[in-house]
Amino acid sequence: MAYRMTKEQQESDLRSCRQKMRKARMMQVRDQERQFSSQEVQWYLQRRQENLKAFFTQLKEDWEQNHNYRLKELENRCICALNNVGDGHRAAAVLMLDKMKNVNFLQKYAEEARAVARHRFMKALQKENDRMENLQEILRIANKRKKIKEVAACLERSIVRFARHSSRSKNPNHGEMNIGVANPFKPSTYKFTFFHALPFPNPQPERLNAWKAASAQTQSLLFQKAMQSDATNMLKRRVFLRGQAAQSRALMKKKVKELERELERTEHLEKQRKLRTLLGKVTRPDCDTSTPRFVLHAQDANVKLEEESIELNVSGHKRVRIMVPGPPPRSSNIELLTPQSRTNSGRHLNRKQWSTKTMAKSELRLACDRLAYASLSPTEKLYVFMAGQGQKKFMRSLTR
Repeated sequence: MAYRMTKEQQESDLRSCRQKMRKARMMQVRDQERQFSSQEVQWYLQRRQENLKAFFTQLKEDWEQNHNYRLKELENRCICALNNVGDGHRAAAVLMLDKMKNVNFLQKYAEEARAVARHRFMKALQKENDRMENLQEILRIANKRKKIKEVAACLERSIVRFARHSSRSKNPNHGEMNIGVANPFKPSTYKFTFFHALPFPNPQPERLNAWKAASAQTQSLLFQKAMQSDATNMLKRRVFLRGQAAQSRALMKKKVKELERELERTEHLEKQRKLRTLLGKVTRPDCDTSTPRFVLHAQDANVKLEEESIELNVSGHKRVRIMVPGPPPRSSNIELLTPQSRTNSGRHLNRKQWSTKTMAKSELRLACDRLAYASLSPTEKLYVFMAGQGQKKFMRSLTR
């Protein structure tokens, strides 16, 4: 026999059916979202692979193009160098006779240049030693200050910790306490009268000292607050001092970097000036063969044109050494200007006047050399370059 469902049963069955349908729909939607996400991931990976392949192809093409260009450039340079070998040999053969006349002068000049270079090296070594000693002293003082600051900070932390512990309230003892409290209303003697005393004992004698307890508690709270404020002020002061120290350290680092950049810029300008001075000495192969083929200067320029070794920083820590010979005299009557003779000739001038005069003369000679070199033809410039190469080969043949 079938029974008809009540309204509550129908509603509960309908509710459960709706929940099942809702859960099934949610599962279906989640499956669709997973499928869409996997499709997007596959599309992204495929697109990324295609882009990488195109990028690698472009890089390979660029590299091959650059490689072919460099190979062609090297081939052209090699062909030009081979073509110029014969001209250099002929120029060296033409200048060989003139080099024979200056052998004794070059030997003497080389000895004096070695002596001057040795003196400069010892002076630079002493300067470097002084700099290292000053740096070690600065580091030692900095370490000592650091230790002092660490000890002071440790002491301050210990003081703050002691104040914090001392300002804390002690845990009350909840055990049994036997305090002997005397009744102030009970007369201590019967000398006067007994009628002023209370007819019954006070049931709460601890209220009599309530004002004293409140005052003591107030004083303890004020003391604790003062200790906490002192500790806070001390910590703030420490933070302020640390900030000042960090700011000063940052400013010092910034100034040091600026000074280093300024020194590097000065060294670069000095090296360029020396290179311009060294490359300003040119020769004229078409002049008379009886005179040395050098651009001759006055006697006071021999000091700057002496044989010296200049170390140039090239590509980081790599160093290249350039040897430049000094100019030969115009005739046998001109003697080499030594530091002693320079001192005697410039005795009537002070250091500032001497340096100003020398710098003006050097700049004038450098301008004249540049004008003379600019007026040369390309063939004459090649002769100038090969003259230096031939002189090096001749000096090597003498030492064998």
